[in-house]
Amino acid sequence: LTNRFRDRLKAKKLLGNTHIIPYFVGDSKECSALSERLRNDHIWAMAIRYPTVSVNQARIRFSLTAAFTTTQIDEVCDCLLAY
Repeated sequence: LTNRFRDRLKAKKLLGNTHIIPYFVGDSKECSALSERLRNDHIWAMAIRYPTVSVNQARIRFSLTAAFTTTQIDEVCDCLLAY
């Protein structure tokens, strides 16, 4: 599932190579807005902002587990690609 997520979003800036996948946004306000849009689409994805990360290094952190289906992974990817 992690590979599927990474493959679908390879044009986006993903960080790391574990089941926890940071989706780099940069600006804290933009990151918070993206987190809110995802929440409105029933996707719980926390914005990680300063001071947890450096200034202008805000990101959405996804934690994938085997409990997710490929359909759910595709729905998240579709939402991210639409933004």
